[in-house]
Amino acid sequence: MTDRGKIEKRAYEIWQREGCPDGRSAEHWQQAVAEVAAEAAAAQRAAKPASATAKTKAAAKRPATVAKSPKAAPAAKKTAAPAPPKRAAAETTGTKRVAKSTSTKPTAAAKTATARKKT
Repeated sequence: MTDRGKIEKRAYEIWQREGCPDGRSAEHWQQAVAEVAAEAAAAQRAAKPASATAKTKAAAKRPATVAKSPKAAPAAKKTAAPAPPKRAAAETTGTKRVAKSTSTKPTAAAKTATARKKT
């Protein structure tokens, strides 16, 4: 039966179940479309695991074989790890580097320190 035939049959069943009301055929049709689509989706979901299970069972029954080839595949080339980024001399020797300020204005911390020295 085609999808259209399934939808027509389902819409008719819905119409009968609701007491054969007049003027609600569009609602029954839309409900039938939704129900048929939901059933088709559920059937697809149910079919997928079954086929996957069948494939797994078939693979389990087959004996494991090793492919024999006249030439062995070449070994993969080893790639060197990337070099670490170059660091400044101060970072590698352990000495501290202090950024010098280019501003000639004293900072708030310097003003506070100066004020404490005066008192």
